[in-house]
Amino acid sequence: MEVKYKRQHNESYMVLEINEESLGYEEKMIEENEISSLLQFSKVNFNGVQQYNYCISRKENLEDYLEARDLNLGLLQRIILNIQLGYEEIAKYLINENHIYLSKETVFLEKSNDSFKLSLCYCPMDMGSVQQQFRELMEYFLQLTSSEDRQFTEKLFSAYDLCLKNDFTISEILECLQDDGLEDEIYVERVDPYEEVVEPAFVQGETLDDWFENEKEKKSGKLNHFFDSVKGFLNTRIQFNDSYEEASEDFIVDPDYEIEEKLCCLLMLIHQVSLFMMGRIRKMTF
Repeated sequence: MEVKYKRQHNESYMVLEINEESLGYEEKMIEENEISSLLQFSKVNFNGVQQYNYCISRKENLEDYLEARDLNLGLLQRIILNIQLGYEEIAKYLINENHIYLSKETVFLEKSNDSFKLSLCYCPMDMGSVQQQFRELMEYFLQLTSSEDRQFTEKLFSAYDLCLKNDFTISEILECLQDDGLEDEIYVERVDPYEEVVEPAFVQGETLDDWFENEKEKKSGKLNHFFDSVKGFLNTRIQFNDSYEEASEDFIVDPDYEIEEKLCCLLMLIHQVSLFMMGRIRKMTF
């Protein structure tokens, strides 16, 4: 398809002449929704031929953009990634991907600080599959490679080999172009929200009082009440034993009775903890 250009007032336009009737649904979707990945356009009927005028002010097509720059791996990755994001956006509006005219003359980039914004060209006719058009675009990129950057050239040829298949995806191309030297990868651990975390009952070297305080911060509701009760019980028994010993300095204390009393306290504590652990086991089982 012949691509023409014209300037009207202070705006620049790319012009495509299309003889086929437009699809009302897709154009209505584009008109009523702000699709950032597409060039804005208007159409006029000129001598019985539909002309689509695409606003390209302050934009450069891909060919002009790369003529002023050296194509490298990082720049190529950003271009292809933006093309992929553009296709993903139009899919949300049920626009046929075959109605995107993908070529070095119809892909436009607008500079924004150190980056750029990429815009695709909607054309209401079958321009071929994404794989067919993207393969031609990759052939154009191959022409721009420099033999000095051997690593980039090898990766680009490997990506082009993928394009020779009929069912490749842009995601596969991007994966093939990944820089092996990148070490700072973001690792996201998937956590099952329904998986119950089993915590250790006691850490070696930790005092019993510290353990109660730590567990109290982790638990809530009935468990807090349980720990407070047991801790209060122990404190009461300890205070009772201290006062008993102070008041009994002048008396003979039966060591067997004292050991037996402390043993009873210990057994009661073990019993309470056992009941608590049994409840935890039932909860894990069911």
